[in-house]
Amino acid sequence: MSTNDEYLRLPRGFFDRDEEWVQFKRQVLSTHTTVGSSIGANLLELSPLGFRDTFTKASNNAGDKVFDFADKAGRQLFLACDSTPAVLRNYCNSNQQGKATRVGFVAPLFRYRDGPTRHFSQIGYAAINEALPTNAVDFSLLQLVGAMTNLCKKSNLTIQVFINDFKALRTMLNDGGISNEEMPDFLHSLQFSTLEQRADLLKERISNPHVLPDLLDVLTLQRLGQAPYQHIHEMALAIKRYTGADVIIDTTNLHSVETVSGYAVRFLTQEGIHLGDGGQYNNFGQAFDSRIQTLRSVATGVEAISQNIPIPSLPSPENKIMVLNLGASDHFVTQALQHLGEKGFSVVYGGIPANLAKAIKKVASEGYTHLTILGDTEEKSSEIYVKELSQRITQTMGLPSQKP
Repeated sequence: MSTNDEYLRLPRGFFDRDEEWVQFKRQVLSTHTTVGSSIGANLLELSPLGFRDTFTKASNNAGDKVFDFADKAGRQLFLACDSTPAVLRNYCNSNQQGKATRVGFVAPLFRYRDGPTRHFSQIGYAAINEALPTNAVDFSLLQLVGAMTNLCKKSNLTIQVFINDFKALRTMLNDGGISNEEMPDFLHSLQFSTLEQRADLLKERISNPHVLPDLLDVLTLQRLGQAPYQHIHEMALAIKRYTGADVIIDTTNLHSVETVSGYAVRFLTQEGIHLGDGGQYNNFGQAFDSRIQTLRSVATGVEAISQNIPIPSLPSPENKIMVLNLGASDHFVTQALQHLGEKGFSVVYGGIPANLAKAIKKVASEGYTHLTILGDTEEKSSEIYVKELSQRITQTMGLPSQKP
């Protein structure tokens, strides 16, 4: 006899979700909708599936993160690993002709990597084609950051906001002799290097000796008084005033440096655990489609929130009732089940028991709080008797008259 049960298992990193998880996700999405409405964002659920071009356009780092396969027509399909292309695809398909739009999005995502989060539910907020800031404070991004901190706060999670400015960094690198053509590869090298390696890389590649000290200071957090970075203090202060969260200027972290155009933000727990990120993605949006001139977005995940706060256990139902039948008609049983559900009971129909005494004993042992037995007497009187098992109290409940 074959014992091969491979088909019973999910691939590593994929999970079925239980009732407590589903309830938790519903609570988070309900809060997500409410918070999004407070900043004028409509809720949008995104499809995780798209063509290869959709998810690689404007980005050069998706190939090692995605599940890809061909459909019957031979077209290459991806399961999305990032919500941003799906947000932009939806905007362009809606034919909004450059209209400023805000969305609060929900996106089931899939990343081809080992670990517990191969599939997860990303949630966040995006503002498309809103005006560029005319001063240090980007008020559109400020509101998105406020929405994210509010979402976490309402989920009983206190967060810190870390801020950087990659536009300023690019300006300094340009002044140091790094051309726009060289910039993507050079930024990639900076992103995946230690502080000591960055210092060596800058000394090797920066041709302007007057800029090198400033870059070394910026990328080691020694000093942020250089002209390209002076304004970041104003944005950090605005976020602190608007959200009440702790705000830290951190120029050493270059997460998403390749795609963020200007301000970059990260959201961390008080213990320093990463929850999500975002920022200004104007260049990314323009490379994706010319109809997108400005883009701000922030995102986290339902899993990221749940892993940092305990999912509350669902309370045991205080009104879980078993319905047994001793000869009542199908019509009367249907009527009783409906009425008990409307009265707030969690109702399970146990059918016609072969042995009533054993059935009653089993009901009590399986966690039911109430029991009702339907028969000819109950049907004739249109009344049912609901017994509370622990207190042995019986309640008489009249059923509305309904003809078959």
